[in-house]
Amino acid sequence: MTMNRVSVIAASAALIWAAGTAGCSLRSPGPNLPRAVWWECAAVELNLSGIIVLIDPWFPFGRKADAVLVTHLHYDHFSPETIARIQDASGERLGLIVGPAQIAAPLRTIGKGKERIARAGETIRFQNLVIETVFSSENNRDDLGYLIRDTKSGLTILHLGDNHAYSDECARVKDIDYLFLSMGKMPLEDMLRLLQTVRPRFLIPIHYKPAKGAFQAEFYPSPPDPETYLDELARAMKARRIETEMLVLIPGREVPLRPR
Repeated sequence: MTMNRVSVIAASAALIWAAGTAGCSLRSPGPNLPRAVWWECAAVELNLSGIIVLIDPWFPFGRKADAVLVTHLHYDHFSPETIARIQDASGERLGLIVGPAQIAAPLRTIGKGKERIARAGETIRFQNLVIETVFSSENNRDDLGYLIRDTKSGLTILHLGDNHAYSDECARVKDIDYLFLSMGKMPLEDMLRLLQTVRPRFLIPIHYKPAKGAFQAEFYPSPPDPETYLDELARAMKARRIETEMLVLIPGREVPLRPR
């Protein structure tokens, strides 16, 4: 069933894991049309008008990319081994690797001159993308989130890493298209306040154990009961009249991103 504008399909407490909203095809939307893949944990692959961006890549294989963005130093977000695989797979195509000061030393070691150490509040222009670094809080004041604007499609995407609490700094962005948000990190009230402030068209939960399609069986982040957690979040969003659709993804499954 559809709860208000929240596209979480539920049967009692058990979620049916969808690859997108009703009517979205599971077939590839085309080589240059915007799309996303969730690779478990907080790892997200974006294809924005032909530019491939990997955020917090942490997986046991290589992927081709034009840019890599790292939010903070924890091993399930910053993996030098994974970045090395991406470099091998991408060659000269990989033109940008961004991360916070806490990973400056290892990033300079592996970055091959393509690294950029950033603080919150910076703007990076890379091909057809405008990337803004935003504040995110886990354990360190220089953790980063990323607001990405695709100047060709008009899409805006916000990835907040492992943000733990609501703050005016991380909520300064308004009316975005897609918000990738780690589950089980922020208190529920903070998460609802963030959604009310940022007003994303779509919320994509990340950083939890998927019910279907998991490939990293040895590691499952929070929360401990994700199906119940997401069901309760959807109900709370409906109760607060938050007009955001929740998209629950299958790891490794490509989904189209819909411009306005």
